[in-house]
Amino acid sequence: MIGGIGAVAIIVVGALVVLATRKDETVGLKRRIRIDDFSFQVDKVYEIRSATGTDLVAELTVNNEAKRVDFDFDPSLIVLVDENGKSTKGRASAGQTGALHLIAAQSGKTTLEFPLPKRAGHAYLQWAFGGEVGRSADRILFGDKRVQVK
Repeated sequence: MIGGIGAVAIIVVGALVVLATRKDETVGLKRRIRIDDFSFQVDKVYEIRSATGTDLVAELTVNNEAKRVDFDFDPSLIVLVDENGKSTKGRASAGQTGALHLIAAQSGKTTLEFPLPKRAGHAYLQWAFGGEVGRSADRILFGDKRVQVK
């Protein structure tokens, strides 16, 4: 019985430490957002007209800050989140794959496009490892980290 209480105490203390050390962070252009050994920064944003409405175009620098691990960046790892919390995956800009293979300690540049909602107020770009479940886990473990783009 005491072992069970000890295990519960360790879990509670661990959860409190995670919650105490996580930090929400909203930054502007040309500021890095880091999750684990990877980071990205938005270098430039602008809007273009598309067949479906207006798209936000974001020029990104993606950084693999790991010492020994390669990183395959996929455009779907970055989402646009509007002021209502609705997220939209990015896609490669015309003429690009958007994907990057970064060896350890390497950086690369890519351009992504995101459809803007009709009434776009504030909008942010953020990591979306593992889809919505992964994004929720990232929020719990690392805090809400995002780049304000609109």
